Amino acid sequence: TNDIVANKFTFTGEGGATYTLTDTANVEITSGTAFTLTLSATDKAAINQIVNKNGTSSTDATTYNLAAAEDWAAGADAVVNVVDATGNGITVSNVAVPIITSSTYNASTGALVVTGSDFLKAGGAADIVANKFTFTGEGGATYTLTDTADVEITSGTAFTLTLSATDRAAINQIVNKNGTSSTGTTTYNLAAAEDWAAGADAAVVVADLTGNGITASNVAASSGGGGGTPTPPPTTIIDGATTSTTTQPDGTVITTVLPVSANRQDDPNSLFRQYADIPVIRNSNGDSLLTVSLSAGVGLNVAGKSQLLNLPAAIDDLTQRIQQKTGSDSALTQEIIHRAQDFLSTLATDERVTVQAITPSISNDQASGAPIIITGSNINDDDKQIVIIDARNLPSNTVIQLDNVSFASIIGAVRVVGGNGENFVVGDNQNQNIVLGTDDDILFGSGGNDTVGSLVGNDQTSGDAGDDIVFGGSGNDLLSGGTGNDQLNGGLGFDSAFQEEQLSDYQVEAHDGVITLTQSNGEVDTLTDVELIRFATGPSLSIAYSNVEAVAHHLVKTWLGRDLTAIEGDAVQNWQAATTDDILTAFHNLSEAAAFQDKTSDELLSGLETDPNIIRLDVTREVIAGAGNDQDYLPLGLALNADGGEGFDVLHMLGNRDDVHLEFVNNRLELTRLNDGAMLSLKNAEMIAFDSGETVAIAHNQTEDILARLVHSFFDRDATLEEWQLGREALDAQVSHRSILDWFQQHAGLDDLSNADYVQTIYTQTLGRTATNDELDQQSSRLDSHQVDREWLAVEIAQSTEAAMHLVGSVMLQDGWV
Repeated sequence: TNDIVANKFTFTGEGGATYTLTDTANVEITSGTAFTLTLSATDKAAINQIVNKNGTSSTDATTYNLAAAEDWAAGADAVVNVVDATGNGITVSNVAVPIITSSTYNASTGALVVTGSDFLKAGGAADIVANKFTFTGEGGATYTLTDTADVEITSGTAFTLTLSATDRAAINQIVNKNGTSSTGTTTYNLAAAEDWAAGADAAVVVADLTGNGITASNVAASSGGGGGTPTPPPTTIIDGATTSTTTQPDGTVITTVLPVSANRQDDPNSLFRQYADIPVIRNSNGDSLLTVSLSAGVGLNVAGKSQLLNLPAAIDDLTQRIQQKTGSDSALTQEIIHRAQDFLSTLATDERVTVQAITPSISNDQASGAPIIITGSNINDDDKQIVIIDARNLPSNTVIQLDNVSFASIIGAVRVVGGNGENFVVGDNQNQNIVLGTDDDILFGSGGNDTVGSLVGNDQTSGDAGDDIVFGGSGNDLLSGGTGNDQLNGGLGFDSAFQEEQLSDYQVEAHDGVITLTQSNGEVDTLTDVELIRFATGPSLSIAYSNVEAVAHHLVKTWLGRDLTAIEGDAVQNWQAATTDDILTAFHNLSEAAAFQDKTSDELLSGLETDPNIIRLDVTREVIAGAGNDQDYLPLGLALNADGGEGFDVLHMLGNRDDVHLEFVNNRLELTRLNDGAMLSLKNAEMIAFDSGETVAIAHNQTEDILARLVHSFFDRDATLEEWQLGREALDAQVSHRSILDWFQQHAGLDDLSNADYVQTIYTQTLGRTATNDELDQQSSRLDSHQVDREWLAVEIAQSTEAAMHLVGSVMLQDGWV
């Protein structure tokens, strides 16, 4: 007999899975220290599924092992136990990259059978990730699977995905003929994006995008008979985009938008000129309740009921659609559903809502940096909109702009901006950036290392699990970092932070206006511009940034047994030149303090200096310049109130203009740094100059506003510091408008352009778009007939509302500043 018995050997690999050799040949030894088994094709195929990474361990960190069962060494004495089951590491090399060669698709059943080689197992997760697959079909249109279930492999050479109803309906619109190509002769292809094979080594690129033909069968034929020509899917053109809808038996309406062409014809009555605006659902008056706006190269799949849902039906529908995206049993699914229930509980019991699952996709020719805009209704009587946005197929950090959307679940590593209206937004376990705008928002990052912030309003922002950056902007906000090492910034207003455990579980330090909380488990949180820290149990910790704030905190804590309310705290913060006596008088005026009217001031303030639950950070927040021309950088961290006073004053800033958000609030310009929420409140300044060379010209009247826009019209750039100072001085000196316009014309270098080219140049540089044919004809005719000269045509365009909107952020108007 042979010396080594092959079927006594068992491999351990990915996820702890084991495989015992079956038909590998036994061998003779030629050495007392080594032997070689050459695995049979059967055994090799099975082993290669669980031995999925070069080295000594699998992709899930399972250490490879070779166990030898009793009698593996045939030459050993039968009475001797030769079992050697553990500690026998395996070093693996030449693990092949999984590849796809072809596939078949049954349009009737939705079965996609994919063949290839070297498919791998993934421990603790499905082996094949369905939403990484993209079909190419009729006309080059693409569709990426959205809610088809992931699958396990049972073979290293084939697997089957059974497409969901949503995905099958969409695929069957572009896979429209039996065989390997569409009716328009487009060759079908199945592209597998990176990480489609979950078991593969993360360091290995497994994307397999081309050359993967699909053979389609059972494609529905037309009812006209003769030749089996398939019935083309019904499509309509909406704002220049090819759109189709299908209705499933349960009433779900699936809207599919093919990637938007760069040459689409815009509907002048649509929401945005530069986007294809797709109304997803309308109210009884025909007005859109939810619109998705897509730039060139972006496609869309939307699934949801067309009718409004009562609250119980809404939670059922929402639960089903979230489970389709994130799995029925995952902790993330339960968290999103819990947050959705919290949102629905705030609505009136007779409220009706819409629920829509939105899955955008991007082709290679997407307009660079253009956001995907999702707009809900801002009409008070309209029903609330709930959306699940599956962005997993989008490039990381793709921008999604949300406006007036009541509730959104965000799935995927994207950047979410906008936020007009009150928004309730929940993230997922990926690293996300969610920063919304005006009004009172409730935002949750969920897992991942997130940036979660809101710019204006009384907001609730939470990072949840992970190392997060959380901020509240202006307003009275409630912040929470959750678990992990978090960075919180309350910004302007009276802000509170919530921490787990109790105060005694933390080491508290204060340095340079920043509070550091080190928990007993080693997690460290840093808090800036937070006025009150609440803990899960026990007393709170108040942060006073001035003496009067400390007095106010002390009085209500000591004598009323509570903390300052947000309204009270905000009033104290903004009480200019308030004294201790002012705060004492305000305290006496509280109805709760009636029992303490006979207390002296000394009695009421007793213990203030030693109060262990008040940290005093006496800081200077006011920066006031003189009457001259001032220029300087100001530190961003603790919020400052800066007043440039008279003169030509310039705030210099590090970085780029896109690094900050600018918004006028109560006659002041609030600047928020978007990577951490640090704020500055500015007044009486003329320009912000960034180190990148970008500027923000701050006009103090409408004439200055138009002047600053004309710099863009003629030069296609921001005004320089010197130009803006010169222009304002010219206006103050009452230099004629004709002379100023002549200066622009002399320096712009546009004299050699034809009238038509001049019009297009001014439109492009002022509005960020070309003139329509009608606009071009009209304006060229006016120039040709001398109804208007070139300079005043530029003024007309620069003073338009469209120009103001396009150049906001580069040119800002605040009447009344000095």
